[in-house]
Amino acid sequence: AIARLTFAGDRQIIEIADRDLPHKTGHRSITQFMTHRLRMADPMRRTKQRHATATHLSPTGEPLEPERPALAEALADGKVSTSHVRAVLDVLDQIPHATDHDVKVAAERQMAEIAVDHTPADITALGARLLAHLDPDGTLTDDTDRKRRRNLSVNRQRADGTA
Repeated sequence: AIARLTFAGDRQIIEIADRDLPHKTGHRSITQFMTHRLRMADPMRRTKQRHATATHLSPTGEPLEPERPALAEALADGKVSTSHVRAVLDVLDQIPHATDHDVKVAAERQMAEIAVDHTPADITALGARLLAHLDPDGTLTDDTDRKRRRNLSVNRQRADGTA
């Protein structure tokens, strides 16, 4: 029931963004709106989940399919939780850019099936096996993948002066 409610909540957040309510209420972005108005603890995680599993509208108003349709269906049916979604997305984000689209779609479908029957920790382990099958030699990984995974984060300063 919680997973189905989360899916419904994501649809409501899309409706909020489509109506431009964040700007109408004085917020700079949907993330700021989610943090301050809706009081969500981790809006970036929820945004990543929403982009993967929710149906969005195109600029012309036509509905666009979710980025991860099999995962979206499992979440909408309540078969997986947000922890499962996060684990599956972490695995799918590691698939090399050079992998064929059909293979990526099949991997997403397989990971969604795994998520229905396993825990998030199992998903990570089974995802590692899937990744090893997709790129056993590591030759598909290129500079595009390295740039995509590269990041920098600076957190609040601690009492000892480090961040």
